[in-house]
Amino acid sequence: MKSITRKYALTAFLIVIILIGFVVVARTIRKQVPLSTEQARQLGPKDAPVRMIVYSDFQCPACKIALDPLHKLMDEFPNLIQIGFKYYPIERAHKNALLAAQFAECAGAQGKFWAFHDRLFSEQAYWSAEDRAVSIFAGYARELDLDLTALRDCATHPAVIERIRRERTEGAAIGVRSTPTFFIGERMVAGGDQLAAEGSTIVREELKKFGIDS
Repeated sequence: MKSITRKYALTAFLIVIILIGFVVVARTIRKQVPLSTEQARQLGPKDAPVRMIVYSDFQCPACKIALDPLHKLMDEFPNLIQIGFKYYPIERAHKNALLAAQFAECAGAQGKFWAFHDRLFSEQAYWSAEDRAVSIFAGYARELDLDLTALRDCATHPAVIERIRRERTEGAAIGVRSTPTFFIGERMVAGGDQLAAEGSTIVREELKKFGIDS
């Protein structure tokens, strides 16, 4: 009986050590991957003291829902937060997520990323399961007065697809496991519920680092 108890105790100890190892590795990797908005699609002042990275999937229902607490946070701290949007399409579950990201990225090349972003999320239920998503996205592009030929050429370019998938790989490397995932400074916030519950507190903590009370 004692040998069995020791065996279980040793197993439990090893599991704890492994879990601690995972946490340490994740934190180390996160520090090695710069959490910067510079290469992301930006919203908010360039000189804002607080940087927030959003890893999102246009076909993800939770990402659409999380826009509400995100907008409330931006309204609560006007001109103090800059958002950087990064792609994290979950291709196995969301068949049109990568394509949506391709069109959004190329709308951004024509200065309309955020307008296309908003349209994709507002119409998410309509295009998510469609086999004709390309024609739907082309319709959005026309409504936004985008150059459709340039948009299509851009969206099918291998470099665009590579960039989107590279951002997803980067996100996975720093601990992103689901969408949406936010980083406020280096603090990870998983999902809209946690953002709604803790976002204000985290932003205030970040602002204090700059001597700003809000």
